Amino acid sequence: MIAGAADTAGAMAPHTLDERIPTVCRIADVLRICQISPAAFFKQRKRGTFPIPEIEPPIDSSPRFRGEDVKAWKDGRMAPRRGRRP
Repeated sequence: MIAGAADTAGAMAPHTLDERIPTVCRIADVLRICQISPAAFFKQRKRGTFPIPEIEPPIDSSPRFRGEDVKAWKDGRMAPRRGRRP
């Protein structure tokens, strides 16, 4: 924790360069590593435009993401996805 910083409930420290990305990422990991808000994440996921595909099948109805895909998107090596077609 940064000296002098207030410890706020629910706040997550941003991803640092020396931190390892987990092999399997949960939503909280993706939000922290990619530094996106939960609202933006869920909006893109609902539209089908979130660029990182989920691992199928979800465990306990909780989506999981491959750490390699999260790292590729963070590094700019993954193209954006188009929305769902009607």
